[in-house]
Amino acid sequence: MRLKVVFSFRGRIFLPWNYPDYLRGMFYEEIKKGDPKVARFVHEDGFQLERKRYKLFTFSLLYPTHKEIRPDGIIMWDKANWFFSSPIPGIVEAFAMGISMEGQVRIGRIRCDIERIEVMPAPMFSEEMIFRTLSPIVASTGQRRGDKFSKVFLHPDDPDFRRVLAENLVRKYKALFGEEPEGEIEIEPHEPYKSRLFNVSGTNVRGYEMRLKLKGDPILIKLAYEAGLGERNGQGFGMISLDSRQMKTLRR
Repeated sequence: MRLKVVFSFRGRIFLPWNYPDYLRGMFYEEIKKGDPKVARFVHEDGFQLERKRYKLFTFSLLYPTHKEIRPDGIIMWDKANWFFSSPIPGIVEAFAMGISMEGQVRIGRIRCDIERIEVMPAPMFSEEMIFRTLSPIVASTGQRRGDKFSKVFLHPDDPDFRRVLAENLVRKYKALFGEEPEGEIEIEPHEPYKSRLFNVSGTNVRGYEMRLKLKGDPILIKLAYEAGLGERNGQGFGMISLDSRQMKTLRR
């Protein structure tokens, strides 16, 4: 289930590049208003598989109608579109209820009006689909150097990138449904790639924007669309949308 939220700004606003952290804070604040029990479950528990917990929601960057790029952030005015998604309807519904209550939200220190909230129609999922990112995809592996263990963020051309994304998606499926998926999935990144570096709660996180082809089990493709690809989905990474070329093909 996916929402499109249209924010309206009272004049020009400035947000630093790390603003996804603000969006995450806004989400937890608003879902708590909508349904405190759901908010507590999402924040404290999530969906567990072995030692890992998955939030199973994701959200996009902001897409303003007017913007001015600066080295330290972005200036926006008029309106901005923002997307939120989860395979759990109760999470989306609780958030929608919370965000609708006052007609306003706070993104960092900025007050924004809610102009419109829409439930987006889901695409028809097939065995081969082309997507584009609405927020950067993060994939990483651990690397040991001597006594130190560090995380290495993978470039889309790294052979491990596809494997890590596919394995991560299968783990999300198992956390959600409690069983192995029947099918498999292949993920093919397509150039050009755009590298983005964010600071999330004091940690530098590198992700990539791109187009990509997903091939395989439509149920896994649907989960990628609703829960996000890769890591840190609940921090605003890994959201994908149908690519415009795919949409033109579907209209024929």
